[in-house]
Amino acid sequence: MTRTALIVIACLALTACSGVARGVTEAVLNHKPSAPTSPCEIRGKPISGVRASLASQAAQPGKKTKVIMVHGISRHIPGYSARFRDALTQALGLDVESDGYKEILITHENFQAPDGAREVLGTLRVTRHTDQARSAEMLFYELTWSTISDPGRDALEFDQSGTYTYQRAEVNRVLKRFFDETIPDILTYRGLDQAKVNAAVGQAACWSFMEGWDALPGNGGQHFCDPRELDLSASLLRDDQFFVTHSLGSRITVDTMANATLLPLQTRGDPAGQALARALQEKTITVFMLSNQLPLLQIGVEPPQVVGHPDLFCRPGSVRHKERALKRLNLVALTDPNDILSYPIPPDYVAQNIDARLCPSVMNVTVGVAPVTKAFGVGFANPAEAHLGYHTDPRVIGLVADGVGRTGMAPEVAVQCRWIEVLDDGATGPDASAGAPPHPEGAPRAFVSRGGNG
Repeated sequence: MTRTALIVIACLALTACSGVARGVTEAVLNHKPSAPTSPCEIRGKPISGVRASLASQAAQPGKKTKVIMVHGISRHIPGYSARFRDALTQALGLDVESDGYKEILITHENFQAPDGAREVLGTLRVTRHTDQARSAEMLFYELTWSTISDPGRDALEFDQSGTYTYQRAEVNRVLKRFFDETIPDILTYRGLDQAKVNAAVGQAACWSFMEGWDALPGNGGQHFCDPRELDLSASLLRDDQFFVTHSLGSRITVDTMANATLLPLQTRGDPAGQALARALQEKTITVFMLSNQLPLLQIGVEPPQVVGHPDLFCRPGSVRHKERALKRLNLVALTDPNDILSYPIPPDYVAQNIDARLCPSVMNVTVGVAPVTKAFGVGFANPAEAHLGYHTDPRVIGLVADGVGRTGMAPEVAVQCRWIEVLDDGATGPDASAGAPPHPEGAPRAFVSRGGNG
């Protein structure tokens, strides 16, 4: 009996309908999927994918395309992104890669280990990809931050010893292991170590702002990306950055992006930092959020101090245009309707919960990455596959590679998905920004590598 089947049986045992549970359980164990329609619906404005950035390199010598991946819950080890990275490079025709990789042990000046040295906050593994003609280059940055939450997992290891497990029923033993492996990540991020996790993502972004492959440090050392000592603005303006996040990683990344609103205040009197802030104001960054959890993880969290009517900041010539943090932040929320840990972004979420100075734009993608099984007229989709299947689904890969528009979409997206274009009618919610302070004090400062709290 597989681990997934055990989890499914346990979840169904919590329901009151034993007949339905029995039928669906048999279907899962037999694993004979029917051929249901696999939904794919896209709602949002046109966006460009990675391929458009690669194509633009011909007209901009030296330009590079950079993809940063941020994982979600559970223990990860460097190399976890290989399946997704290989599927993406294959779709893009990037079949030449560097011999090996560069690996950076991320540190930050604000966090010290007990021995006084800088604490290692994660591992950034970078690979280099191009095509046979060497006409385009993509750098892929894989961030592993779960070392920050590993102490929480280690503290629960006793619960998996024979002393406690031998009395557990088989199904419950599997479920307990699942919770012991994943809950520490959420508690860590919502607890005292949130600033560390944000700092790890901020450092990954900072290293991606560097000139390119040759400017990155070699393997085997701990490094801190410090914009006070590095001129990052020129390469930041020239290159393109895309984020691909999963599960909790989506919330972590968006929170870290929000810290960019504090750059002008943090870097006052620092020419390099001010240049970086101005460069970010001209940047469009797209975040593909696989199994998005923004609405769930907003519960119990105070909203930003500057929300509502991004036009006040983002429309050229607007009253507060100089206070924007980004030119545009594209948030692409991908959700399998059978993924119990994923949520679409409702229309009022942005106006109430995302800093208007980020100039956010949301695209919701409903995509069935897990097949539906039918048994006794009851439909069921494997919840584990619905949560993890995004990384290899051709439509997801096609969306990241080619975006959404009237021309140039990936065949899988163009044929299998329905795109409902959303027009910008200015209805972004109540204006709460007009009286807000331009740079609220006391907020976390993790996006800049030099920041005070992360």
